[in-house]
Amino acid sequence: MQSTDEKIFDFAYRMALDDATLQRAYIGHDKKKLRDCAEASAAVKRYIDGVMEEAEEPDFAVTAGDVINAFKQFLTADDDAEFTFGNAQKLINMTAKYLFITTYGQPQLRKRFVRCHCPLDGIVLAAVVTSAGKIVDEYAGADGRLVRFLEKCARRRPRKGGWGPKNDFKWSRLELGDERYDLFQGAVRVLAQAQGQCPIEYDFHAWDALSHQS
Repeated sequence: MQSTDEKIFDFAYRMALDDATLQRAYIGHDKKKLRDCAEASAAVKRYIDGVMEEAEEPDFAVTAGDVINAFKQFLTADDDAEFTFGNAQKLINMTAKYLFITTYGQPQLRKRFVRCHCPLDGIVLAAVVTSAGKIVDEYAGADGRLVRFLEKCARRRPRKGGWGPKNDFKWSRLELGDERYDLFQGAVRVLAQAQGQCPIEYDFHAWDALSHQS
């Protein structure tokens, strides 16, 4: 029989898995069967346990590699299926984001999540590009991490003005080791720290700001 903690993790993991494979983000026929890959779930749980225990810093790259390999073995019968690094980072980071909710009313617990990454998807990418572009355009001494992020991941929009993500930057197609992921996380940390936030907090605030624009 599972403990309550295990049930809570499973709930967060399944919600995150749905987010990671939403719409056309995942190439495969049967998304529901991904829930049965115990090795992938175990890899993410090890990462989350490291976050919650505040022990040695959990290795995100190792976890992502373990998740990718677990699904690769699990999906051998489905030749069309591919669980990419883009899918893996969304799964890991959204699991952390859902569990961050447990810090509601307990801000002292939020420090456990400061090392976690911001989930990367098209909407947050566009928000980060817009914010980074505005800072770089207005301040000559802007943080170099923002400049490098824009150089590799963004483009100027001559008609609309401002900045937008490059057309070939598709988060769900990213492969392990793609520097654009690290550049995105670096830019997020700059923007988050300027507001006294960690990357996961920045994600909550970014989505809230977008919801008020619609």
